[in-house]
Amino acid sequence: MRAIGLSHGVQQMEPNPRVPLAGGLLWMVVTAVLLALCAAVIVPAPPAARPPPPAPVPDPAPGPAMVLPWVQTASTPPVQARLSRGVPPSVLASADLTPVPWAPGLRLHKASVRGRWPQYRALVEDLTTKDLRSYAIGDLLPHGSLLVGISTGAAQVLVADVELIELRTNGKLRSLHDFRAAYEARPLPRAPELAPAYVEGAQDTLQALLDDDPAVVQQAIDELIAAGEPAVELMLPFVDSDAPVVPYGYVFGDGPAQTPSYQGDIVVGVLQVITQQSFGDVFGPSGDRLGREQVARAWRRWWGL
Repeated sequence: MRAIGLSHGVQQMEPNPRVPLAGGLLWMVVTAVLLALCAAVIVPAPPAARPPPPAPVPDPAPGPAMVLPWVQTASTPPVQARLSRGVPPSVLASADLTPVPWAPGLRLHKASVRGRWPQYRALVEDLTTKDLRSYAIGDLLPHGSLLVGISTGAAQVLVADVELIELRTNGKLRSLHDFRAAYEARPLPRAPELAPAYVEGAQDTLQALLDDDPAVVQQAIDELIAAGEPAVELMLPFVDSDAPVVPYGYVFGDGPAQTPSYQGDIVVGVLQVITQQSFGDVFGPSGDRLGREQVARAWRRWWGL
């Protein structure tokens, strides 16, 4: 800096413009040296190693074949139009008339059974309207009847949903089955009469209970049990028999040995095995005379005697 004279004699230092330029150059040189030193000292780190690629996943072992449901549009509809049969108005004209099996109001003129059963035809006349036409199995007939079958010279018709009849080409008809019987209360049919030989054999076996040989008595007991329920009505009249028997340990079915005193005792033992019923003990200590009579009366009442 150099001194500048003022008008009042006061000196002032003037800044030298070269000084700032020299300082800036020095600063740049120092910065470059420092950067070079940093570049020489700092060693860049090697790039991080990439992880190895994952191992390929093996394909799963082939399992059993699986059949999945699928839907396919049929090329032709299941029900073909040529098999669909309508009901003509002339058939319905007499549908409100109530027929009876012996007068169905129909007459069979012809029955054709050529081909398979869908091609079977019955030529039937409505006796009310005189309409004559061909019907297939399953068609509705006049008077509300239903054609359920066609055979040679005949047709099976369900009349009024209660009876199955058969019409024949000769004009006759017959009943095949009356379904009303399933809804009507009827008494049970009476059992057929026992064969005379069976009755005679049962009576001889009952008489053998009075034999003096216990082996014969035991055989007779076994035969009566084997005779089963049909022999029950033949044995019941003997439940109160006082005829003495040989005292012995007789076996009744699978039960223990019992010692009867009278023919009625053996009959009661056989009845208990056959019917699985019991109205008292006739073999134990309580089987006294009065007890036997009560048991015999109970068996008679059970059978309705």
